[in-house]
Amino acid sequence: MIDKIQTLLLVKVKVDYQDDTEYFLYNEAFILTGGNNGNFFNLINEGKIILDLRMHLKNSGEARNHGNGFRIYEKYLENLYLKKQSLI
Repeated sequence: MIDKIQTLLLVKVKVDYQDDTEYFLYNEAFILTGGNNGNFFNLINEGKIILDLRMHLKNSGEARNHGNGFRIYEKYLENLYLKKQSLI
């Protein structure tokens, strides 16, 4: 499953609002490499990755299926990869 994204750029940002303007402070950036299917399945078993069924019924009664997806919190993303290289 993780074979689709072998390398991931993870950027952590602090957002600040001044008047009506939004400002971003990019304070951390990492390259995550070495996606690991074993870690993926472990995180599913631990409940940290969940299967998202993206299907609903339209008002007409017709089914609309956007396909299944996986959902993971950002704090667990690093656990999917074997290597983490800091850029900032």
